[in-house]
Amino acid sequence: MADTDSAPAVGLLADTQREAAARGASDSHVEPGEHEWRIRLRIDGALHTYLKPPPHLRDAFTTRIKVLAHMDIAQRRVPQDGRLRLPLANGNPEDHRVNSLPVQIRDAETADVVVKAAQTGHLVLFTLHTNDAPAAIARLIDIGIAPYNLASALRLVTAQRLVRRLCEACRMLSEPEFEPGFRPFEARGCASRWWAVSSSRCIFRSFSSAMWCRWCRIAAEFNPGQPCSL
Repeated sequence: MADTDSAPAVGLLADTQREAAARGASDSHVEPGEHEWRIRLRIDGALHTYLKPPPHLRDAFTTRIKVLAHMDIAQRRVPQDGRLRLPLANGNPEDHRVNSLPVQIRDAETADVVVKAAQTGHLVLFTLHTNDAPAAIARLIDIGIAPYNLASALRLVTAQRLVRRLCEACRMLSEPEFEPGFRPFEARGCASRWWAVSSSRCIFRSFSSAMWCRWCRIAAEFNPGQPCSL
């Protein structure tokens, strides 16, 4: 890690950790790419891009995390687990679990390695981007895995979908009642209650839109700083 990149990487990690704590993020994702890399924060179950730092800081940043988490900085081909403790702004320490996952499945070569490992008795857990769980089988076949190899290696496919929370500023009680005495909240958008709530609750401010209803978030993407008009 070059000395010229060390200080910026240390500052970037501290800023990221501080922002994640302030926004109530449950996860921080560092995602290297071929030409750029980004840091995303998971807030209320959804990932939001926080920064796309300069490319020259990528290796220094990931190395800094690995060193603090007592991970092997020379190993980039196998997953690793570690733990680190960082101080918050108030001085209290915060514990983090760190995982490196260099084997996300996107190509035939990676898929072949995973299937062969599973066929030789190894427990292999991996992620795959599809619309639902059954589509994972078709996706692996499309990548190039022979159906007979897949049948002998695959044991379980499960999909994950996180439950979202409604915007507390614009949610309204449903009409009519679902049952006597029970009226759950539903998303209505901010327009009907714009004058009834503080404008600071509905104005797009950084990651606070993660807590809004989907209509508020869509409006904020196209009209930053403006109230939802839906």
